Amino acid sequence: MRGLPYSASETEIANFFSGLRIVPGGVSIGRDASGRASGEAHVEFTNEADAQSAMQLNRQRIGSRYIELFRTKQLPSATRRAVTSTAAEGGGNSDCLRLRGMPFNSTEADVLSFFKGYSLQSGGVKLGPQVGQGTVRFSSADEARRAIVSLNHSYMGNRYIELFYN
Repeated sequence: MRGLPYSASETEIANFFSGLRIVPGGVSIGRDASGRASGEAHVEFTNEADAQSAMQLNRQRIGSRYIELFRTKQLPSATRRAVTSTAAEGGGNSDCLRLRGMPFNSTEADVLSFFKGYSLQSGGVKLGPQVGQGTVRFSSADEARRAIVSLNHSYMGNRYIELFYN
């Protein structure tokens, strides 16, 4: 889930899914590198039916915040840490980054503006396949690494953008 108030607690998140069964300890609030809440959380339900029912709450609100829900396959925590560490350290050898969290009305020009000062391949911006997501191909893997280190969790409009190696 994404869009949480930064002050949201595990209890508030569980209450959002009232009536659905969550695994004990199944609410994990995302944190940034400095330990502050990221506005994201992962919730694990006890069964597929409850996970499916939870999706009906997509775009509902917690307080004044509009919440987005996404289906994911749970990764073991060691794998999650490794993926996060790789992105934060700028690891990887790809010249292509995936963007997540873009405003829904983002255009190619918005993405180009976000990456102003970085060398992109001609025609290297692709929006989609899902709304709020896209990919960008840089002139080199080093340029992609520089961008992910500098711009991961930066804002495009009023939305913070997450960058991942593609």
